[in-house]
Amino acid sequence: MTPFDFGQNRCEDLQKMQPAQTLVRLNEFMDGEIFRPQLETIREKPRKASGS
Repeated sequence: MTPFDFGQNRCEDLQKMQPAQTLVRLNEFMDGEIFRPQLETIREKPRKASGS
């Protein structure tokens, strides 16, 4: 199995994936705990700055 064959297989796998599924997974990741704390701190900062 050559690297070229491996590359071809990967391309076919990616083409089989439906874009909608990829977007759903991306949205789930964006809604995950990784981004939520950062978004909360970004939301809180302007309020504290304007309050003081």
